[in-house]
Formats: sequence, C-alpha cells, structure tokens
Amino acid sequence: MRILIALCLAMLLTAFANAQTKRAFIVGVQNYDELTDLTKTLADAEGYADVFANQLGFEVTKLTDPSFTDFLIALSDFEASIEEGDEIVFVFSGHGWSDGARNFVAMRDAPLRTTEVVLERLTFDLNESVINKFRAKDPSLVLAIVDACRDNPYENDFRSGESG
Repeated sequence: MRILIALCLAMLLTAFANAQTKRAFIVGVQNYDELTDLTKTLADAEGYADVFANQLGFEVTKLTDPSFTDFLIALSDFEASIEEGDEIVFVFSGHGWSDGARNFVAMRDAPLRTTEVVLERLTFDLNESVINKFRAKDPSLVLAIVDACRDNPYENDFRSGESG
C-alpha cells in the first residue's frame, strides 16, 4: 500500500512540475511625453488583458503608459517568471518604428528628435529585447501581437521612413 501511495504521489508531483503556466505581458502606451498621443491604445490593452485573463486563463502583467525604465523592470521580472513549457503572449499597443530590418516599440518617454543610433537604445527591439529573451526560457509557445500605429513618428528623420 505504501508503494502505491508513493507511486501516486510521485506521479502527481511529476504532473505538477510539468504543468505549464499561461502568462501574458500586455503593454498599452497612449500618452507620450514627446511623440503624438494616441487615442485607443489603453482601451486595446485593457481589452487584451480582459480576454487573456478572464476568457483564456492567463496570468496577466499589464502596463499602461510605462516609461523606458518601468518597461525594462517589468519585462525583466516577467522574463524571470517564465518556466520551461509555459505559454507566453506579448501584446503591445502604441508607437513603433522600423529600421527596415528590425522592429522597435516606443515607451512613453521615447524622444521625438534624435538620431537613429540613439533611438535604437531608447526603444525596444522586438526580437532582441523581447521575443528572443522569452524563447531562451524554452516556453512551449511565444506569441507576439503588436498593434503599432500606422504613422511612423520618425518618417522624416531617418532613411528608412516606412509606415508603422
């Protein structure tokens, strides 16, 4: 009988250890210090947070109008929480830009007038700063939903000047 109980307990602990957690990191930036303010991004972030938390059972981390530092700290904490096999979703609604090869997202305090080199350091490269960091934790799923505005706030400042 003890062997049967021990076996059942071992199976239960193994199942618990392998259980995956659904985690969503949702960011909405609407009110910018220097870039043009947006109108629907906070409502979009709230809608995503509601769906992922209440309908899909995700643990949600939601940021609204974060600064560069606020985002970096919250992203680091979120990344540290990821365990192998988790399902991870990243949602961003706000300003973004592209250099033609990479895509970046801008937080509340992103500068309007600057050089492309400086801007690369003051915004977040989606692949390098977010997606690849999540993938390194070996989740079973990484999904990114990026709802960046279609007007590139930097289109007149840089060579690549593409729409968002």
